[in-house]
Amino acid sequence: MMTMNQVIQQRLEGSLVDLKKQMTDTRKKRQHGRKYEMPYERRTLDGVFFDKKK
Repeated sequence: MMTMNQVIQQRLEGSLVDLKKQMTDTRKKRQHGRKYEMPYERRTLDGVFFDKKK
């Protein structure tokens, strides 16, 4: 019984690691998509545009 519990625990931990990786990848893709769609999203309140490149 103890070995079966250990096997199940290992599989669950592996699934948790995979799920966390998928969530991280999805978050990165979503952020990249937003930056691509709206490159000038960060605006100042007075309407002045500051170029970050020097």
